[in-house]
Amino acid sequence: MDQLMTRADWYAQHSGGGWRTARTAHRCDRVGRDGLRCMGRMAPGQKYFDSNQHNQRSSSQWGTIKLCEACANQEIQS
Repeated sequence: MDQLMTRADWYAQHSGGGWRTARTAHRCDRVGRDGLRCMGRMAPGQKYFDSNQHNQRSSSQWGTIKLCEACANQEIQS
């Protein structure tokens, strides 16, 4: 049976992600099923969720998927 959980909970269980405080401005990396990227932004000092999964679109080898608070707290089916 499918169960509802937040996107942050899913990433935490599958890759050990966690909440962080932004030191610099970031754009949310969530891409929806329609292929559109979230327009959410994290300003310095704001909370965001670091998925701890490599971001394929990042030019850095250490770049991870960063989610704004709204996307991280969105309920999904596991």
